[in-house]
Amino acid sequence: MCPETASPATCIDCIHSIRTGNHLSTMEEEVEELDKAATDTKRPLHYRLAARDTADELRVIITRERASATEMKVLVEKLVSEWKPVVFREKSHA
Repeated sequence: MCPETASPATCIDCIHSIRTGNHLSTMEEEVEELDKAATDTKRPLHYRLAARDTADELRVIITRERASATEMKVLVEKLVSEWKPVVFREKSHA
């Protein structure tokens, strides 16, 4: 994917896409700004509708990313709990 065509919607399912908590916070701030723009009657209707649609799209992406992070946390915790006894077991000297 070329950088000039990259976007949260385009990159959401890419295995190379990593979203940190800071990135999600920034996207949430962007949603707030888009919500303001969507209700600003001084702006043209097409602009307000586009802002609303983009904000809705980002909300879905943020929700999916947070759910994915929660699932990954559970998976890693499970792996650690299962492998910890194997990795840290006492060595027996025969």
